[in-house]
Amino acid sequence: MRIVCVLLVTGCAANFADSLGPDAAGNVDAKLGAAHGVEGEHVEYEMKVASLTVGRFQVAVGNRGVIDGRPAVIVRSRAALAGMGSLLGNLDWELTTTIDIDSGFAIAQDEEVTIDAPGVHEHEKSTQTWSISDAHHNPHSAAGALRGWFTAPGAHDELDIDVVDTTVPVTIADAARDMVGTTPAVRYDGLLRNKHSFSVWVSDDSARVPIRMRTGSKIGTIEAEMVDYSVPRDHDE
Repeated sequence: MRIVCVLLVTGCAANFADSLGPDAAGNVDAKLGAAHGVEGEHVEYEMKVASLTVGRFQVAVGNRGVIDGRPAVIVRSRAALAGMGSLLGNLDWELTTTIDIDSGFAIAQDEEVTIDAPGVHEHEKSTQTWSISDAHHNPHSAAGALRGWFTAPGAHDELDIDVVDTTVPVTIADAARDMVGTTPAVRYDGLLRNKHSFSVWVSDDSARVPIRMRTGSKIGTIEAEMVDYSVPRDHDE
């Protein structure tokens, strides 16, 4: 569950917002931004536990549109067991979110979970909606906020995210500048529920793509690594 939370907190649309570095007084407590998204973006991650592949996680961003007179974008995620994880059975989880572009908050979501494993056969589907005044963050809108958070070292913030009918408090800080392979990245260190530590590496460029997520557990390191990224050709040029 922990790495799923980390993935959800990071795997949304990219943002090309202005930098939120230190203010005139030198304060680096920058606030989380709101992501608008790259139309057609697709990201895929491979999930591992103790270096063994257990699943795949995908995120796709749709085209911008207008809902109730306001600009909006739809973001979809899907997770499924793979590799060693498939030995446990089949699990298919999907989340579709409509995000208000101006505010960055979620205004609607559809969630569907199917589990087919020895002794467990379940299928659940739910739909929820919110008004802008609710200022509601679900995993997709919170992920966009993180990717839109152009920070200076030492910046920190916190927010609450609703995940699977549970509110998860998250604190996060700009911890370092690292290399992930040949890609310069910003490393964010955070806490889920004020006790579960995690790290997220986001590409240190205008795209701000999460490229690696990592957390510890009793059974070993849990990690997700980006294995595929694409945007429509006109965004590459």
